Amino acid sequence: MVSKLTDAKLQGLKPPDKGQVEYSDSDVPGLRVLIGSSGTKTFILRKRVGGRIRNITVGRYRPRFGLADARRKARSLVNDLEAGKAPPAPASASSATAGTIRSMMPSYLRYKEKRRYGL
Repeated sequence: MVSKLTDAKLQGLKPPDKGQVEYSDSDVPGLRVLIGSSGTKTFILRKRVGGRIRNITVGRYRPRFGLADARRKARSLVNDLEAGKAPPAPASASSATAGTIRSMMPSYLRYKEKRRYGL
């Protein structure tokens, strides 16, 4: 369903009983908002890349990331894709813990040990 999305409209949208509902934005082609049964609203950009249709996550709708931010980021992604840049890689479970202290501690301790003994 294509419509003129506004922040007020997004705030008033009710989640479905099950599954997801998708709304397209009329201002930025390919920008959509998905609303899950949990009430989470996620912006995605649907774009054909290399002959395949890709759904690129733009961000979640929150007080600090509204519709204007999603449109700005989606336009930037479209410009990058049309300039031939590779689409961003989807986030994986391993990248979610890549920067945690727990994951970095072993390499830090090895570094400190080498430095201590001049290796």
